[in-house]
Amino acid sequence: MSSPELAAIKLEQLELNRADESALARADVVVAVGVQSAQAALSLSKKPVLAVMLSETSFQELASRFPQASLAGIVLDQPVTRQLGLFKALWPDKKSVGVLLGAQGSVLQEDFQKASSALGLPLKLGFLQGTQGSVPILEALMEGRDAIIAPWDRDAFNVQNARVILLTTYRAGLPLLAYSAATVEAGALAAVFSTPENIAQQLAEWLTQQKTSAITLPKSRIPRYFDVALNKQVARSLSMSIPDRETVLQRMREVEP
Repeated sequence: MSSPELAAIKLEQLELNRADESALARADVVVAVGVQSAQAALSLSKKPVLAVMLSETSFQELASRFPQASLAGIVLDQPVTRQLGLFKALWPDKKSVGVLLGAQGSVLQEDFQKASSALGLPLKLGFLQGTQGSVPILEALMEGRDAIIAPWDRDAFNVQNARVILLTTYRAGLPLLAYSAATVEAGALAAVFSTPENIAQQLAEWLTQQKTSAITLPKSRIPRYFDVALNKQVARSLSMSIPDRETVLQRMREVEP
């Protein structure tokens, strides 16, 4: 990630509990890693803030709390086209997918409907909030589907009901595509996500384009780089044949370089 341009940029690392107004005043732009760091930067400084390693929901909450701030972000949420792309990369010939959302998932609902229509994928949506009625909702969602996609959603696939979702889909013999390596370790068949290294690469590229006299915050919050994780043991248990990780990544990058 090193380059002459990046080496010429002066980087000063501040710990969250030691950040103060005078330290932040020296910066042309503050890169805040995580929600707490972003909150501190926005509270202590009027400098432009680029928040990274946080969810889109958390970013929106920050933007609402600090409406006058010069704020941008690189979030961890994967675009819906990329999540559907994982499904297509795993099973090019399969067509039917279900998407599990929280009760307030109206924005993602519209995005998934548009993207699935463009790809010619019949889509079915299910909505969860907490654990109430989760099994009947899941059973209705799984009917006639080839796989279930569970994007990050605090009202859907969360600590409260992750086990129920994983067990219900597994017992039905249906693969679950999730949003992190941890969910794959827990029993999802696959996930697409951005690692800290992926975010750092995007951040470094943005930094090398900046000039101290005119910082231009990025307009898009979509993570540019991504990785996938696969659970071969789950695939074997479901009697499913899936490509290896490199093949999946290659297929996804052919559609989205």
